[in-house]
Amino acid sequence: MEPLEILNNKSLKATEQAALLMVALEKKSLTVQQLLSGIDRLKAPMQAKILGVLEGATRAQPNLVNTEAMAVVTDCLHSSAPSVIRESARIIANTIHLHTNCIPDLLPLLIKIAGHEGTVVRWSAATGLNAIAGCAAEAKPLELMLTRLAAREKQASIVKIYQKALKTLKKRWL
Repeated sequence: MEPLEILNNKSLKATEQAALLMVALEKKSLTVQQLLSGIDRLKAPMQAKILGVLEGATRAQPNLVNTEAMAVVTDCLHSSAPSVIRESARIIANTIHLHTNCIPDLLPLLIKIAGHEGTVVRWSAATGLNAIAGCAAEAKPLELMLTRLAAREKQASIVKIYQKALKTLKKRWL
């Protein structure tokens, strides 16, 4: 069964749809490329569902995302839909340690998203930046940026994520 057939199947609950697709990814009867195929032509709710499945799968298997899939996920950060941005940033947080070459392209996008009005979107951006702090090639520019983001953030839970990222940088570089 194709991913869109499963996701459009009204007899299945959303959690069942996601579970079926995650199992298919695990068993390799579905590839990430098949899952992401044509995502740019779908409406935001369906994009978010697909990215949500991939985010769940990458928590256990971050190596599912190859360079091609990372490019698609990065493109999704440009979406106007908060749910698509959120899931994309979470996938990045799960997989960035395998794609450190993407950090220069992702930093400006995640910084921009960190200023989003939606708390969950900002939280996802902070989580992505925290993951980058764990594998960044240099500390000083990232440390300054994280300090600024933490200072302007009003949500305590997001500030804690930035503080955790700063601690990670200090442990690695100082």
